[in-house]
Amino acid sequence: GQPVLPAFGRDQHGLDGVDLPFLGISGTADTTAPISEVKLGMSRLTGTRELIALSGVEHGFDLASTNDIFTWTLMFLDAEVRGNPTTKKQLSTMGSVAGGGDDSVVIF
Repeated sequence: GQPVLPAFGRDQHGLDGVDLPFLGISGTADTTAPISEVKLGMSRLTGTRELIALSGVEHGFDLASTNDIFTWTLMFLDAEVRGNPTTKKQLSTMGSVAGGGDDSVVIF
């Protein structure tokens, strides 16, 4: 995740040509895979992409954000894998999930 060793290959080029739906969930306090590097990598994707920021969360699973993580994940999978048009529309208007930690959409 660091600029000198990006998670997605040199200069994030490992993502070139990837057009599959992609959901990223990142903590704003993550120093292992900084959200700025995730954003750079995800900007190379050509398919549906969504990046959710969990405010103040470091690298690893944050128990306080469990409901947020599961809600975003299940909504995304229902919309993109199952192709549910109702969920896809709902997901496109969501800015955050009620309850849990402070979450927000960074890329949609």
